[in-house]
Amino acid sequence: MPDSKGRLTQDDFNKVKLWFDEKTEGRLSNCPMCKATQWATIDLLGEIRISTKDFVIGPGVKALPVLSLLCKKCGYMAFFNAAYIGIVGPTLVEEEIGHDK
Repeated sequence: MPDSKGRLTQDDFNKVKLWFDEKTEGRLSNCPMCKATQWATIDLLGEIRISTKDFVIGPGVKALPVLSLLCKKCGYMAFFNAAYIGIVGPTLVEEEIGHDK
């Protein structure tokens, strides 16, 4: 679980590494833009907001917690659901849309 400022802890980084090693069988994927294999994990959780038909900012807005990977060569970013990785517990949005690990 990230600290009070939202930064990933060492335990979180260990979970991320284990999850990625399991999913990629230990091979770094190439960046889809520049084909480099130099990735950095952003140490803050982000969010992707889920909107209904009317775009709303404020109370009641739903969001998915995301972990961001950054290509060190070109800046391309990839986002992964932090609940799938196990960094945060399932959110209400995941419970509504469901997910299989």
